[in-house]
Formats: sequence, C-alpha cells, structure tokens
Amino acid sequence: MAKANTKKIRKPVSAPKPDLEATPERIAHAGNDNMTIDQGQIDKAGDKAPRCRRFSDTHLERLKRGGRITIAQYDAGVWYLTHYERAGIEQRQTANYNPTVPGGDGCTYGLPTTMAQASARDRLRRARAHVTANMLTLFEGVVLHDRMPAMANGQQRDRFVARIVKELQALVEWLKL
Repeated sequence: MAKANTKKIRKPVSAPKPDLEATPERIAHAGNDNMTIDQGQIDKAGDKAPRCRRFSDTHLERLKRGGRITIAQYDAGVWYLTHYERAGIEQRQTANYNPTVPGGDGCTYGLPTTMAQASARDRLRRARAHVTANMLTLFEGVVLHDRMPAMANGQQRDRFVARIVKELQALVEWLKL
C-alpha cells in the first residue's frame, strides 16, 4: 500500500496591502521613536525568520486618520505636546547644552533652567487655562502620554472622543489655527 502524500501545499504569498505596507513616507514620518524592527520566530528548521516593522501611532494620529478630528485640532494637540516637551517639566533629557539662566548652576528645584524653557512653560500655562479643569487629566493623558482609557462599549468611546474634540477645538480657537 502506497503512503499517502502528506506534504503541505504552500499557498502563494499575497501581495502586501498598500495601507499596511511600510512606505518610505511612513518610515520617514515614524522616525526612530515610533518604529521597531522585530526579528520573527522560526517555525520550522531551515526557514528564514521574517522581519517585520511595527509602527506605533499616537491616539491623535489615529483620530485624525479616522476623520474624528480635523487637521487644525491635530495641530493644536501637537502644539500642546511640543510645548510640554520644550518646557522640560518631566526632565527626560540627560544633557543640555543651552545657556542657562544666571545663578542656575546645580539643582534648580523644578525651576526652568533656560529662557526657552521659561517661555514654553508660560505658553503651556496659558494654553492649560483654555482646557476645562475636570478634563485636564484625561486630555493630557491622551495628548501628552498617549494613554486612552479602556472603554466598555462604543458609546463610551464616542462620548470620550467628543470631549477630547471639544477641548482640542478650544485650543484651536485660542491658537487661531
């Protein structure tokens, strides 16, 4: 009795989807912070390990791409994030070669060390005044730290996004974008 052929027939690999393919524009946009290249696992002996790029988009980018916020609202969120980073509130840097404020050697106890930091903190303080006080923690969680709270259903998500859009619109009007 002949042995049955148990060899698996490999299907041809489908063409990559254009919206998921890593285009040069997307790679350039992602930079080094938003892209990691992972070495895949080998399924069988002798197979090559596939390499894949994983992009991490922020929640603001996803909302913009989904048409839930306008480009002006996205720009207002990016402006807020940029000024937060320029203000140096979290001190994520290890070296700074900017000239410091006179008398600013040593520990600054949370005070701005450069005039650029001081002006960025001032602009950020003025922008925070236009965000509703009870929404400030959630707004900054999404815009600054990219933390979207877990939602039980789509209605909660829609209400939450509507609140974020309202706060972004207040920033757009204040920034006159």
